Amino acid sequence: MIKNYSYLFLLLLLSNFCCAQDCTKQKVVSDPTICFGGIATIALSSSENGVSYQLRESLTNNDIGTAQIGDGGDLYFTVSPGTTTTYKIVAYHIPTSCAVDQTDESTVTVNPVPNANATNSSQTICSGTAITAMVLSGSVASTTFNW
Repeated sequence: MIKNYSYLFLLLLLSNFCCAQDCTKQKVVSDPTICFGGIATIALSSSENGVSYQLRESLTNNDIGTAQIGDGGDLYFTVSPGTTTTYKIVAYHIPTSCAVDQTDESTVTVNPVPNANATNSSQTICSGTAITAMVLSGSVASTTFNW
């Protein structure tokens, strides 16, 4: 009976040792900015062969899309959040079944789409007469409109 416990203890020790180590290298991810309704591409640099990468929303830890298998090159994940959202990537080292959260998270900044309102935009003018100045304004603070 003691042997069974010692084997179980050794198995637990080895499984914790595997995942306590950094079984994948940390990668850099991009922080894109989009307008509301747009699509953002999150890039993960220099993926590793034999590692599966899963994009997750940081707040909920929900998977976004399907995992991608590393091939040594960059990997790209696309998202279309309605508000500024932070994502993380979990690297799963397939040969050792070890999962590691990448420390560099991606924040996708979502900017509102400014709307332009023109005052005095419909005018009838005759040759030689001045027009009333048109004024452009919008609902997004600090937006500059150029004519």
